[in-house]
Amino acid sequence: MQRAARLKKELAMLAVSPPAGVCCAAEGDDITRLKATITGPEGSPFEQGTFQLDVVVPERYPFEPPQVTFSTPVYHPNVDPSGRICLGALKMPPTGDWRPSLQLATLLLSVRVLLAEPNPDDPLMPDIAEQYRCRRQEYEHTAAEMTAKHAVPQSVLSPIENRSTSPPGQPAVSGKQARAQSRDGSESPTIAPKRARPSLSPTTSST
Repeated sequence: MQRAARLKKELAMLAVSPPAGVCCAAEGDDITRLKATITGPEGSPFEQGTFQLDVVVPERYPFEPPQVTFSTPVYHPNVDPSGRICLGALKMPPTGDWRPSLQLATLLLSVRVLLAEPNPDDPLMPDIAEQYRCRRQEYEHTAAEMTAKHAVPQSVLSPIENRSTSPPGQPAVSGKQARAQSRDGSESPTIAPKRARPSLSPTTSST
């Protein structure tokens, strides 16, 4: 009973006033199985991405944390290929930070922050954590490629095309930078001059 009342209240608040970059709603009539969406934080390799998550609310909620997993593939030290997330707010004490006062909106915002600020000291993917620490440009390049492949609609791929295809040895170009370059002409493509059309009127010689 407490779970249902708490969830209805939280979902109503999310529907009316969702936090920036976060939305969450019930999947059908079952309010214990939710679908959530977060947008990639600006300035991160996940910029322009839209990421889907599955949220399963346990019977003892809010005394136990929801189970939150990515259904969209993510290249990240704290997210494994099955979508599991290593985040303190998703774990019970003493190893985790979950407490009953936390809400779904706060939890999803924490996941969104984690995208931009990985915790390489508590990774699910040690090889990616090592890459993040030692070869940051390479990590950002791969993460941006994965985002473009799995999380970006085709209609918005072109503004970030340069970012996802930049070689690891060169700095990645964000969507915002690509748009700015296009506006100021610093990276605009060369356009061949138009050929003059031949005159159709007869030429008269001067006398």
